[in-house]
Amino acid sequence: YCTNEGITKLSDCLLITEKYSNTVDEAKEYISTKEADFNKTAPISTYKEKKEHLIDNNGINSNSSKINVGTDYVFDETIGSYSIRNYTLKTMSEAISTENTKYYTCGGIAVGGCTTMYVIYKVTTSTNNGTTIYKMTEVDKYTQTPVETNLSDKGLYKTVDDYGDTYYYRGKVDNNYLSFAGFIWRIVRINGDGSIRLIYSGTSTSDTGSKTSIGTSTFNSDSHDPASVGYKYGLDKVLQHTTNTLTYDNISATTKYYFGDFYTTNDNTKKLSISGNTIQGTLKEVWGSGSSNYKYTCFSTSATGTCTTLVEIQGYNSPISVKAKYHSYLSKSYESTYTDEYDSTIKTKVDSWYKANIEDKGYSKYLSDNIFCNDRSINSGDGFTLNQITCYSSYNRLVTNKNPSLKCPRQVDQFTISVSNNIGNGELSYPVGLITADEAVLAGAKYGVLNKLYYLYTEQDFFTMTPSVFNRNARANIWHISPSGFLQYVTIVSYNYDVRPVINLDAYTEITSGNGTVSSPYQIKYN
Repeated sequence: YCTNEGITKLSDCLLITEKYSNTVDEAKEYISTKEADFNKTAPISTYKEKKEHLIDNNGINSNSSKINVGTDYVFDETIGSYSIRNYTLKTMSEAISTENTKYYTCGGIAVGGCTTMYVIYKVTTSTNNGTTIYKMTEVDKYTQTPVETNLSDKGLYKTVDDYGDTYYYRGKVDNNYLSFAGFIWRIVRINGDGSIRLIYSGTSTSDTGSKTSIGTSTFNSDSHDPASVGYKYGLDKVLQHTTNTLTYDNISATTKYYFGDFYTTNDNTKKLSISGNTIQGTLKEVWGSGSSNYKYTCFSTSATGTCTTLVEIQGYNSPISVKAKYHSYLSKSYESTYTDEYDSTIKTKVDSWYKANIEDKGYSKYLSDNIFCNDRSINSGDGFTLNQITCYSSYNRLVTNKNPSLKCPRQVDQFTISVSNNIGNGELSYPVGLITADEAVLAGAKYGVLNKLYYLYTEQDFFTMTPSVFNRNARANIWHISPSGFLQYVTIVSYNYDVRPVINLDAYTEITSGNGTVSSPYQIKYN
């Protein structure tokens, strides 16, 4: 349509073909009348259960020695998830079902919000580096499939970013494919400065799963420091101690850990270790009577193991939970967490790929320098200690208020190559980053709700660049998109997930052919 009508500018073509308007202004006026409902996913679907009996020699792996099982379950057809009822914690061998007695499980300790549920009939075990691996080799597997879909919440919508009016794609769109630099991209939005934001989607429009990423990476290696939620970050650490008693439950009931009656610190390595008299045993063996002299632990299976956060046990709750105080090397202030001195692990991965595939091949001249927002502003907590949970502002926007925003509230978090008109932080080497959690919600995602039909869905876990929480178990978390398509905030930065680079085509990019579909992605003019 665009080439037939003499429309060569990519942004004009995207706007006009939303409703095949006569002019760009007419298209913008129409798009402005559309309203997105962020209380729901896009598209809006209902689901029905899908059950299959699997006998598989390869099995379904689980590292959990104990899992929660229920004697009944509930399926929520509005979000496609399962919750087990009348549940209790059992070992794998105790969780085996028979024809007369069935136990329903999500496969771990989760009791609700599961998109896959099992009834286990047979389990085999093996050992890998001292860790027991359980394989569920005969199961009833419960999943779901969409049965009703409202596709009206689809296409281009309007909001604002730091540059002006922006038009973003939402829902099950099938006309936002574009070919650039030998790769396939999905168009995310027209930015407020007219540039076109793209997310990597493979080398072919038929690519799915891991092929839609450039590989996997952790976001950062050190999950114990809140600075690690930064795309770049500071490492000005000092030894800190919590002043109040907290609950620590990142514990295995069957693992034999080492405990000591004293501890030592190392200001050079920023690590701690137990010392003095030591003992090895499960938490219950050492603390099951309610008290013990061995109150310091890294929860390590090595007597000489070090840790970034050492736990000082104050009281016993259960075989997997204690009351505790923490000792840890952390950033000395909130400001020092975002001094942007070091590249994150994922930034290093993205930059390396960009240099080899875009910069070195001469394609950078077609791109624009536009903000990639790593919003580290805080909704609650202090952002640098373990005394309380830190919730970043994104949690309030996306979970509490359900009001995503494309405005990056602080200049220090506006990652760009250069600074112009007080916009951008000038910390990037290349004009490439990651998608934000807010952009994912605008595209159709919703926290904790299944959605396999919007255009960002890949069947894989992949990172956004938006911090979510720093919790009391000393874990820094980043929002990510799950294999079920929902937005998840409990994502430790040291997890290994898919990486999908995001770039911005220049505002004056022209097209030579294509209509944005799978069979005919947009082709741009190189000159």
